[in-house]
Amino acid sequence: MSESDITVSSDVRKAVEFERFIQSISNIAAYNNINFADYQALRFHVAELFNSSEQSMNSDKVYFLGKKYSWAIRPLSVLFATVIPVE
Repeated sequence: MSESDITVSSDVRKAVEFERFIQSISNIAAYNNINFADYQALRFHVAELFNSSEQSMNSDKVYFLGKKYSWAIRPLSVLFATVIPVE
């Protein structure tokens, strides 16, 4: 397996986890009557983190998202636990 295969595999895994995250927060937002603007803002912030050129996600940004969007803390935790490499 080449390095490019590993990168593609990692990118696919991230995409799958991101889609799973979106589905989770969508369900939570609908069930708990979360403001649509908050839901959209969370999607935007997480997508921005995923698309950033930085190799690792800034822990301060992750912490901020957890504090600001506490209604989505479980999906956020699962998402970041599965896509952030342990160093």
